[in-house]
Amino acid sequence: MLMLLPLLGVPVVATLCVWSLWWAKAFAKRHTDGAWFDKVVTKSDLRLISDKARTVAIWSLILFVALPLLGLAILEGTFLHGNFYFAVDGNFSCPQNCKEEVGVLAHFWPANGLPDVFKTAYRYDGSLTYVPVWQPTLWLLFGVGALIYAVSYLRLIFGNSASRQPSVQIQEATS
Repeated sequence: MLMLLPLLGVPVVATLCVWSLWWAKAFAKRHTDGAWFDKVVTKSDLRLISDKARTVAIWSLILFVALPLLGLAILEGTFLHGNFYFAVDGNFSCPQNCKEEVGVLAHFWPANGLPDVFKTAYRYDGSLTYVPVWQPTLWLLFGVGALIYAVSYLRLIFGNSASRQPSVQIQEATS
């Protein structure tokens, strides 16, 4: 049951990361004026706690962007280092009647050949139907997609405020 988590958890966690970042990105797009921490979604109104707004925004980014991505990376690593087998007779009786596929690269180039997507004889953690090459590639794409979306969110937050800073300083210097 424990190995079911990395196998099915990667697409679920990646989808939840993108979904929550989509809402955060929509919030950041509506709050284009102000400092970077005004664009971060928090539970409290940052205008009411202006002396701690930056700290609350940093903790919000750590808890709702960094930690989910770290969890996703751990799931991806656990998934790629998990055991999977080739069922010699095509049954679900692994690991008794199966050959173990060894190494991370075996997920992408299994020793017993590329599987038929609909009649695969590969089993992840002994009993779960598994399709090498296709599943790990899709799972990595889920993770990379979530990471790219997180980077685009962070660029939206920090990129706009950083690009505004020099123009404000130039206007202050000319006044």
